[in-house]
Amino acid sequence: MTQESQGSLYIGWAQTEITPERPVLVRGYSYGRVSEGVLDPLTATVLLLESREENGPATHTVMVSCDIIAISNELRDAIRAKVGERVPELDALHIIVNATHTHNAPEVRCEEDSTTLVGIPLAELGAMEPAEYVDFAAERIAEAVVSAWNTRKPGGISFGLGSVAISHNRISSYFGRANAEPQRGGSGSAFSTGAARQGSGPYSLMYGKTDDPDFSHMEGYVDHSLDLLCTWDDASNLTGVVVNLSCPSQVGGAPHQLTADFWHDTRLELRQRHGDGLYVLPQCSPAGDQNSPHPYRKAAEQRMLEITGRTKRQEIAARIAGAVNELVPWLERCIERSPQHVHQVERVSLSRRLVTTEEMEEAKAELPALQAEFERALQAAQGDNGRPGSSKESGAGAASSHQNEPRWYIHPTRAFWVFRRAQQVIERYEMEASNPKHTIEVHAVRLGEMALATNPFELYLDFGIQIQARSAAVQTFLVQLAGPGTYVPTQRSVEGGAYGAVPASSVVGPEGGRELVNRTVELIQELWNGESKAQSA
Repeated sequence: MTQESQGSLYIGWAQTEITPERPVLVRGYSYGRVSEGVLDPLTATVLLLESREENGPATHTVMVSCDIIAISNELRDAIRAKVGERVPELDALHIIVNATHTHNAPEVRCEEDSTTLVGIPLAELGAMEPAEYVDFAAERIAEAVVSAWNTRKPGGISFGLGSVAISHNRISSYFGRANAEPQRGGSGSAFSTGAARQGSGPYSLMYGKTDDPDFSHMEGYVDHSLDLLCTWDDASNLTGVVVNLSCPSQVGGAPHQLTADFWHDTRLELRQRHGDGLYVLPQCSPAGDQNSPHPYRKAAEQRMLEITGRTKRQEIAARIAGAVNELVPWLERCIERSPQHVHQVERVSLSRRLVTTEEMEEAKAELPALQAEFERALQAAQGDNGRPGSSKESGAGAASSHQNEPRWYIHPTRAFWVFRRAQQVIERYEMEASNPKHTIEVHAVRLGEMALATNPFELYLDFGIQIQARSAAVQTFLVQLAGPGTYVPTQRSVEGGAYGAVPASSVVGPEGGRELVNRTVELIQELWNGESKAQSA
């Protein structure tokens, strides 16, 4: 569906808290976690843009950014349904929902049997069902969208490009050890947090050690760009900022507490500089192979944190706020109050990364041992009577060694995670024979001379660079994780075999990634109706 307008611009902002009041299953990392409190609140921020024409329909774009690891279809659809009931004038399909990718937020995948998420019934863990949290969060977010709708006022926008060095490629590449035998299965298998070693040839590892004599280079590029969209009221006062950069919100540091990660600190820092009423909407551009820790200058980085007295999160916040501060005075000079506004939504079908017969057979061969390892870990954690907290002492007393620990579930959920990854590879092989395409939702938006385009993935940076390099817009904001995630790796990463590039981690591979690039470029070009950006050859 496409909407287009070039009239007066109306802007509405809202923010709501989506922190659950009860323990939840926390998604992220390779084991189950149950929340044990709140380090800082989880928020959802809404920006509503409406362009009005005197004798035509209005065009709407609604951006929603959530402090969550990824956006499930269930959450997105629930938000749209609730908004559609309350604001029928607003096309709910034009609501874009993206995640900041914090690894300390509730699980939002609503499986028919939630036991399949971590291998243990959530009632036994004392955690809220994801479907219940999704309904709670969707209601809060829908209320915020309605609030933004009801408070929208005439305003203007301006956009600009800055730079902030907070992200690095996180995949280490190695020369390959002479006479090494390829290692398959166990902790180095393609179904674990590691990946299959490539024997004597070059290989890659996510978060691999860089002080290894065999270390060669970081696998991919980095992009320190910061795309900034500012909104202004009728009196040219700054009301909010959309901050888009290639870095997931994944510093961590409190794995069992809910936290918005560095975006919480960034909001505080920006509001200290620009007023408590400033709205801050974060977006993560393609960053499937990126993260904030420096891969090979850790000691120097830690020393500087000690000198400044900042935490890693505070340091990132200070850098982002500094980059925003540098741009704001300039962007105040180029406010647009009637930008051309076009919004397209399209269902795009991409080639799946087809699981090979060899990969399926390997998964089948490993599955019995992985299942047995999970069952042993679960029995050991639960005790002889199958319940955590069993105090039975017997010859099998060693099997109850974890029973009194508050986080007794960690070892079995870690074993289940590996088992489930292998199981899903087999399921995909069977499904892909009749369904070789993976269909996603893509948004393409034009606001004056800038464009915004979305994808649901953890998209490797190379694909984002390809889109931006070919875009018809002067400046292009790309938003990943506007959907349920999964990696889209490059061909060189597939050849290196790192975690994000193995079949268990990626539903779409390099071929589908290129298809996504090409269709996104075409959609952006269509927003310009044949116009092209002015640039030198």
